[in-house]
Amino acid sequence: SQAHRWRWLLAAAAVVYYFAGYNGRWVFTADTGKYLVLARNLAEGRGYIHPGGFHARASPGLPWLEAASLRLAGGEVWPVVLLFVLLGLLGLILAYRFLRLRLDERPGGIPGEAVVAAVMLTVTQVWYEASHRLLADLPFAVGACLCFLA
Repeated sequence: SQAHRWRWLLAAAAVVYYFAGYNGRWVFTADTGKYLVLARNLAEGRGYIHPGGFHARASPGLPWLEAASLRLAGGEVWPVVLLFVLLGLLGLILAYRFLRLRLDERPGGIPGEAVVAAVMLTVTQVWYEASHRLLADLPFAVGACLCFLA
């Protein structure tokens, strides 16, 4: 159907848009640096430490995720950044699926509401930047989307 083709076209456009911003380098901020140092130390077997000692203020979920990626990639950072782009796209898919369940299938729902909402999320600066930075916001948001679908 025509609507089905449009959905696939918009999904392909989102993939192109997100990969166009991927350059394999991580965007340095104080928080991304902290998480990456913790992840490197975990991946290299030195434990959950930051220069200066044990770090108790950062939650361990993101450094463990990044450490696993670093270990699998032999210490290279580009796969970790790629993982975040893929997480951003997964979050868009999950948000679309949730919105489709809640909006399109309700009595009186407007066909295509979920598509419009997903496109709006795709082009927001906050979601796009979260998909290209190594911060805990994106994995948390993807986890929340999974919980909404459960």
